Amino acid sequence: MLLGSMDIFILGKYSDDAVGAVGIVNQIINMLNLLFAIITAGTTIICSQYIGAKKKAEDIMKLVGTSFIINVFLGGAISLIILIFSKFILQCMNVAPEFMAYSIQYIKIVGGFIIVQAVINTFTSVIRSFGFTKICMYTTFVMNIFNIILNYILVFGKIGAPSLGVGGSATATVISKILGSIFLGYYLFKKILPNFSFKYLKKIEKKEFKNILHMGLPAAGENMSYSLSKLVATVILTHLSVAAVTTNSYINNICLFIFVFSVSIGQGSAIIIGRLIGKGNLEEAYKLCFSSLKKAFIVSTILGIIVAIFAREIFGIFTSNEEILALGAAVLFINAFLEPGRTFNLVIINCLRACGDVRFPVYVGICSMWTVGVGLAYVFSIVLGLGMPGMWIALALDEWIRGIIMYFRWRSKKWHGKSVITREEKIATVQNSNNVATPGQG
Repeated sequence: MLLGSMDIFILGKYSDDAVGAVGIVNQIINMLNLLFAIITAGTTIICSQYIGAKKKAEDIMKLVGTSFIINVFLGGAISLIILIFSKFILQCMNVAPEFMAYSIQYIKIVGGFIIVQAVINTFTSVIRSFGFTKICMYTTFVMNIFNIILNYILVFGKIGAPSLGVGGSATATVISKILGSIFLGYYLFKKILPNFSFKYLKKIEKKEFKNILHMGLPAAGENMSYSLSKLVATVILTHLSVAAVTTNSYINNICLFIFVFSVSIGQGSAIIIGRLIGKGNLEEAYKLCFSSLKKAFIVSTILGIIVAIFAREIFGIFTSNEEILALGAAVLFINAFLEPGRTFNLVIINCLRACGDVRFPVYVGICSMWTVGVGLAYVFSIVLGLGMPGMWIALALDEWIRGIIMYFRWRSKKWHGKSVITREEKIATVQNSNNVATPGQG
């Protein structure tokens, strides 16, 4: 998350218009990244359950190989599409003329190399499933150091380098990601899966592909719906003012540092719950979700309040524009109410996915995000004239409505029996029963 935030921070010293331009592009890039999440979400769920059920190493390597092939192919295709249709995509987003040149420059570089993100997502999903989450953290820490140094050099033209502005920031991000993908790949194939060979990359295993899509499509569908609804909300902002779009870019990056704790607690819980489900420890999994939710709720609530109190001081780090400062302070006050609701979704939905209950969050998400998150956002911001604060009130309502529904879903225990392991056991049972000789046979 810090990679994108540092781009915004450094570009804030370069130009407010550059920040608005990059903020719009990052919304597009984040949505496209969710296409890889179809595969990586399924890979994480299945890999965790395989580990918990003590599946053979070969089964896991087939899963990893299939995941890698699909994401590389998908990443390459998307990179090509962005390079060819970048201007058309931005025009569909109603990007203001002040932003267009910067946006095209950034999307062609970062989007053109989106295949690198596809590779990183695949590697991290497997590494995390094995419990080596610190390796991912150390890698991103080094990536961020490189990104900050390269940003400073390439954006402002230091130590003899040309001043590339937005293009320099995009180049720094891509180089940092390439370095990260190389290290993660080395660790995965040398330390965790040393017996992994090229033969697992020659073909897509139908069984693993089917399982990945069964779990990954719905799991990513909820995220895709969320990102697309946020993208539409950004389009609504383009009809308000340039300042609203720029302020939204700053706020999205500030909020990352609030809900990152809920995200990490949710992801960590999902890994452990996936293993518990694989072992058949349903009651322990049930209790763990609520324990994690309590911790995440407390942290996000406290951080949301602190950020709201010091909103103007925080915004002052990025810009001195008074219109942006005032608007940002008002929205961050509303965000203090939004964050606790978001915690329910970040933690419980991750836990539901880990159990294989991947469809219910999608159905609820699509209904709430588009009727409340987008529909009311338009009504409040445009029709009622509440502007950007009105849009964020609608987003807060959406988070709370979905969060409460997810809470009762987990309590209902309807996620029992939805894991891949359970499905495979049922299939094996049916097949075995069909193979049992009936009286009078053989």
